Amino acid sequence: IQLKNALLWETKKFYHQEYLMGKYAVDLLNEKLGTEFTEDEAGFIALHIVNVELDEDNMDHIFQVTKVIQEISTIVKYHFHTEFDTSNAYYYRFITHLKFFALRLLKNNQFNEEEENELLDVVKDKYCASYECVLKIRNFLKRKYKYPLHEDEIVYLTIHVHRVVHKIKKG
Repeated sequence: IQLKNALLWETKKFYHQEYLMGKYAVDLLNEKLGTEFTEDEAGFIALHIVNVELDEDNMDHIFQVTKVIQEISTIVKYHFHTEFDTSNAYYYRFITHLKFFALRLLKNNQFNEEEENELLDVVKDKYCASYECVLKIRNFLKRKYKYPLHEDEIVYLTIHVHRVVHKIKKG
């Protein structure tokens, strides 16, 4: 039975390394066992690898994490009218940050060190366009997920957004 992987495109994009491992496993199985597994199966294997990486016991969370990554990435792309260079190391770091952020969001584990964040003022001034984008993300998350984005997370997310967008525009 061949199952269609509805998240194949997102899996290839957001979990590229894991997808390549899944593809390698599928190619190996097809060669050694004479099977005809498709790239959909490689995507399923990749999601299991991500599940292990995130130390998650709930596979449904991985689907939800992927959805949150897609939503945030879309906000960034539309805000800056750009596409991501998915081969860029900054893109990989951005997606990695979003994976763990989305997992915290879904588990309602808020990242907040409860101290005055002087770094936020510096980041706001230096990366004002990225900060404005993160405010859109904050409003979206509050509206859709009832998740408050605290200052510490705003700082980290702003820096990641700036890097991924800045490196694309320079490249």
